[in-house]
Amino acid sequence: MLGTDSNKYGNRHLILTSVATLGALLSACGSSGPTPPQSTSVDQPDDPWNPCWERIRTDDIRPDESDYPQLNPHSARTLEIVGTMPKELRIELLIAFRAVGAAEGGPSSGKYCGYKQNSESFPDFSVREVAPIVRVGEGFHATVQLDKYLPGRCQWHFDGLGYRVNGGTGVLSEESYAAPIEARSGTMDPDRAYRGQIDEWCKLAVTGNKDDPTAATPVRCGYLVTLQLAAKIDPAVIARIPLAERNREPRTWIFPDTKKVEIDFHNIDQYADGVQ
Repeated sequence: MLGTDSNKYGNRHLILTSVATLGALLSACGSSGPTPPQSTSVDQPDDPWNPCWERIRTDDIRPDESDYPQLNPHSARTLEIVGTMPKELRIELLIAFRAVGAAEGGPSSGKYCGYKQNSESFPDFSVREVAPIVRVGEGFHATVQLDKYLPGRCQWHFDGLGYRVNGGTGVLSEESYAAPIEARSGTMDPDRAYRGQIDEWCKLAVTGNKDDPTAATPVRCGYLVTLQLAAKIDPAVIARIPLAERNREPRTWIFPDTKKVEIDFHNIDQYADGVQ
């Protein structure tokens, strides 16, 4: 009987200790998830003994959260974006900021600056904003602040430039065209990184607008090779494009001393006239 009572109290002590430990761990997790983009630092997936694991959030950062990036009152690093854009194209320029997901711990630490997309993907928190542009004829320019936000707990930083096609469809409705050189792998030579002009190609399609049956809207824009495959562009059309514009790199790299980025958008249909 003594052995039975001993085991009973021993089990009770174990249970109480486990509850206390669990409480401490849950407290360490915090009542809400932490608060930045793709991190490769991931804890053991779906660890059933890690109570913080179940608390990892499944959505990106929101403006009303404490870890959302805060404005830098001493922002001083600006970048000018210039280029051309045919009047029929309706495109928004985007600037992205990203946090360091594992700045203070992995996904199950309770301090992760990111979220769980699925069992194998844990993106860092990120914020994308539309950069206001000024259009003059078919030219445009915009100025963006690369150090717009303070690093904060999550180490927020500039993550790159992109664009979004208004009314676009499919995978080529949004693209990235410039990134900070810091994003390159340490094994790559920065001296060989492309720093030149970017050409983006857009394919228009008739919308069937009842008020204007001929109205066209860009449905796909992207690097020429990608667009050719996705939109099944006739090789005869491609052959009409100047060689220099065909062979430019799909992405340019932004260095600490970069002051300006040039991106020219083209309507590929202008080269299709007369092609059978």
